[in-house]
Amino acid sequence: MLICCVNWDAVSAISNIAMAAIAFGSLAFSFYLLYKERKQRIEDNRARIDFSIIKHMHGYYLCVENVGKETAYDIKVHVGGSPIENNLYDFVKKVFLDLKDSRFVLKGGAKRYFYISPSIMEYNIKLPWKEKKTKDEINNWLKEYDEKAITINGKYNNKYPIKESFTIRDFNILGTFQIPSPIESIAGVVSDMDTYTLNEIKESLNNIADKLENK
Repeated sequence: MLICCVNWDAVSAISNIAMAAIAFGSLAFSFYLLYKERKQRIEDNRARIDFSIIKHMHGYYLCVENVGKETAYDIKVHVGGSPIENNLYDFVKKVFLDLKDSRFVLKGGAKRYFYISPSIMEYNIKLPWKEKKTKDEINNWLKEYDEKAITINGKYNNKYPIKESFTIRDFNILGTFQIPSPIESIAGVVSDMDTYTLNEIKESLNNIADKLENK
C-alpha cells in the first residue's frame, strides 16, 4: 500500500534536480580551480621589483632588480632617508632627486645600479667626479649614516606599490653583498666616469697603440 502511494514522478523530479545541482556544483568548482590556477600563473610570472645594496670595488650601490619574468614598466621610485638627503656628494643627491621625477623600465632579470657612497677607505682615492673627500671624511660619514634608514616608495605597472626601508649595515652584517658580473662591472665603472676621465683612457690607449706600431 505504501509503495503504491509513492509519487514516483515527484521522486524522479527531485532526483533530476539533485543531479543537476551536483553537476552545476562540479562545473562551478572546475571553473573556480581554473580561475585560481590562472591567477597563480599570472602571480608567478608577473614583474617583481626587488631592492638591495651591493658593495662593488670601493663603493656601495643601490641595486634595483626585476626578479620576475615579465617586464616591469612605468617604474617610479622615490629614494629618501638621511643617507640620501645628507649624502657626501651633491652629485648623488641630484641623481636621486632626478630619479623621483622620472620613470624607467626593467625587463625580467634586468638590474640597475645607483651609487650611494664609498665604502670604508684605508687611503685617499680619486673618484670619477670632481667632488673630493678624504678617507677620514668618508669613514666618519659612514660611521654616522650606515645604520640610518634608506626609504624607498613608489609604484610600478600602474598597480604594484613599492615600500622598502633598510640600511647599509643591514646588508653588511648579513654578508649578502653581491658582486656584479664582469660585463655589469665594466658598465658600472664606465657609467660613473665623466667625459674627462673617458678621454684620458682613450688617449692612453692611443699612446699604447702608437708605441706598439713603432716597434
